[in-house]
Amino acid sequence: KYSFLYVSPERLQTEYFQERLKYMPVSLIAVDEAHCISQWGYDFRPAYLGIYKVRELLPETTILALTASATPEVQKDICEKLHFKPNFKKYEKSFVRENLSYVNIYEENKQERLLRLIEKLKGTGIIYVRNRRKTQEWAAFLSKNNISADFYHAGLNGETRSRKQDEWIKNITQVMVCTNAFGMGIDKPDVRFVVHLDICESLEAYYQEAGRAGRDGESSYCVVFYDQSDILQVKKAITEYFPEFSEVKKIYFEIFNFLNIAYNDGELKTYPLNLLAFSKKVNINLNKILVSFRLLEQMNFMIFNESIYVSPKIKFTTNSESIQKFIKENPSSERIVKLFLRSYPGVFEYFVHFRPELIADVLRIEAQQVLKHLEFLQSREMVKYELQSESPSVTFLSNREKENYVRFDKALFEKRKENFVFRRKKMLEYIQKNECRSKMISAYFGEKNLKLCGKCDICRKRKKMGITEKDFARVYAEIEQILQKKPISIDDLLALKINFPEEKLLQIIRFLIDDGILTLKDRKLSLSN
Repeated sequence: KYSFLYVSPERLQTEYFQERLKYMPVSLIAVDEAHCISQWGYDFRPAYLGIYKVRELLPETTILALTASATPEVQKDICEKLHFKPNFKKYEKSFVRENLSYVNIYEENKQERLLRLIEKLKGTGIIYVRNRRKTQEWAAFLSKNNISADFYHAGLNGETRSRKQDEWIKNITQVMVCTNAFGMGIDKPDVRFVVHLDICESLEAYYQEAGRAGRDGESSYCVVFYDQSDILQVKKAITEYFPEFSEVKKIYFEIFNFLNIAYNDGELKTYPLNLLAFSKKVNINLNKILVSFRLLEQMNFMIFNESIYVSPKIKFTTNSESIQKFIKENPSSERIVKLFLRSYPGVFEYFVHFRPELIADVLRIEAQQVLKHLEFLQSREMVKYELQSESPSVTFLSNREKENYVRFDKALFEKRKENFVFRRKKMLEYIQKNECRSKMISAYFGEKNLKLCGKCDICRKRKKMGITEKDFARVYAEIEQILQKKPISIDDLLALKINFPEEKLLQIIRFLIDDGILTLKDRKLSLSN
């Protein structure tokens, strides 16, 4: 008997699983990463929309939806899509992380500044970059400067990823330079800093990644280093990277031609894809193609696997009698053939994945010798053997159909486009605006009546004015109360005799204007929207 069953939303939708589910004594259904169910969410996965069907099979079973990064709109969507009853209970923790200092630094020389930061903060850290090439470059740079660093991305095989992760968790490695593939499911408590050297696509993604710092409650830092090129990159993404609806359709139809897939074929088949060659053929920017693939995933047309490691695989193509004859003629191949037959019972019926290094360990030979043996077996038509792959691939969820039979979800397209632009604009706002960083993040997720954190780079600037956080908060509250009634001039505000030195009060007013909290228009002060 099992007390816990971990199931993907895709598996939940199969008839076989649903039939078995009827006879299982399920006391609780827990939906993790529940924001994926919402088309307004930053990480929408259409398979999540089918989870509600389980509720129909188990109508009396309690359901729990869990997420760490859902805006009020997404929270509402989660409740609707999972068919929550009207009297459902909501347990909510503040998005404020009081031990974290959020710091955004405009810096042209990121290398020098990063070295100084690591030297100052000590402890274990994570550095996020945009792509795999950068993970290796930055890890090499840090290692060259006597910092224990390693790199991590989804293109590494499972054994390598596990080893790197384990060494970092055990503090053998101080700094992990990685893409966003690193961090999910890791709960290392003593991460003292998380640095982003590229700007995230959304505040949801940033909050999740930065939130891996300081889980032990100790003071920790979340730092973004950015320069003008980073700002321009985000602005370019907003205006140029999202495809037109016609381009999404064109990409879907053209990919079948590119891969030579016939009509009524392709369903649940995976094909390697040369992205650059495809981009050149259809004459569409690679960034638009990647966004289009994501949209096509969300429309349930396909699954795109971005350059993930796939281990080599093998299938025996002959019968037992032929194999016995082959072994007699080639005794040097006997051990490896018998090992595969013993270790992989299904190797006659279908391709099985294997790890050359494990085969090599058992046979006490080098992994390269294993591959040579397999090449020989293939040359004698005993096996079909495919090398490991790190190429991107696509898996189609339905057969190729004639164009006039395919229906695309225009409403979903428009919604995702709106989300794409909105999230990047909000991320730019977080980077550039002179507001308390913690307050901005928490407000984005719908929290109200927030206090200044006193720890971020903006709050520290306030402290340099020689005004305590308590006094600043008190004066700001008085100004806010006055301006909620109506806009007034600075002179009129000063005349109201707020209990604070006039020079310091003017400093606060100027700071609030610079911070974007107050607006000065036609010589009148008002609260910014």
